Amino acid sequence: MPRNQPYSKFSPLFWDTECLSQNPAIVAGEFPLSTKALSRAYPTRALRYWFIYHFLRQEFQQLSRPLSICEVGIDTGQMLQFMQSVGDH
Repeated sequence: MPRNQPYSKFSPLFWDTECLSQNPAIVAGEFPLSTKALSRAYPTRALRYWFIYHFLRQEFQQLSRPLSICEVGIDTGQMLQFMQSVGDH
């Protein structure tokens, strides 16, 4: 979609999905998703990590400085694992 279209200011429309379909941890089955979810190119359960990844990346680019992040959850740090597995996407 060209940037001069009505939705061009809504940046999530331009976020790439390769960090899901080509993520080494997801492809290798190392990311904590069900077998059914892992069989999908774009696992719906991984969208929460995809959204936060892009949001934090956008904030980092806008602020031009490292971010201080505190992940609070009930499991084993999947967000950090996802962020580290994405690489430079």
